Amino acid sequence: MHHIFVCATRMHTRAPTGLVDCTSMILQACPQAYHLLFWHCDRTGNEWEKKEETLRRKVTKVLKCNALSEKPYDPVPMPEADCLISCLCLEAPCKDLEAFTNTLKKFKELLKPGVHIVIQSVLNCTFYHVGEKWFSCLSLTKDDLEKAFTEAGYGTVKIKVTPRSDRSRMDISDYDSLYFVHARKT
Repeated sequence: MHHIFVCATRMHTRAPTGLVDCTSMILQACPQAYHLLFWHCDRTGNEWEKKEETLRRKVTKVLKCNALSEKPYDPVPMPEADCLISCLCLEAPCKDLEAFTNTLKKFKELLKPGVHIVIQSVLNCTFYHVGEKWFSCLSLTKDDLEKAFTEAGYGTVKIKVTPRSDRSRMDISDYDSLYFVHARKT
């Protein structure tokens, strides 16, 4: 059995199943990733809807995650994971680069040796809005990411930065770029 941890914020819950629906978040925050998924399905001959339905059948539980806790999924004991995916998850709870780096170290403890962590989020962001609520955000640079992953002890760190193309809604969030990190637990 494979265990994949997915940490995500800024999502809404889809009724009636109660499962998290990432579609709207991905389309708004990361259209490149969404198009990449469609490209992958096209290339492999799979239909997106079938992949989505398969994933929904395989998700057995959704757990709360406190990224700043020593044991993020406490009180539920978790086996080591085959992969960890985080999307827009760490910049809100982490108040500084040290807290961000420490969270990456904690996430590393959740992974089997040699497996992958994939993180997608935003750079140079100081705030975002969800409805009427305003949230502060840890403003990170690409150099900050490289430093944090190195100090946390990850190997084979690949970082891709994509500049924000649509600046029409800077009142919702002031980020200037999206980032994607693919790293491996050594």
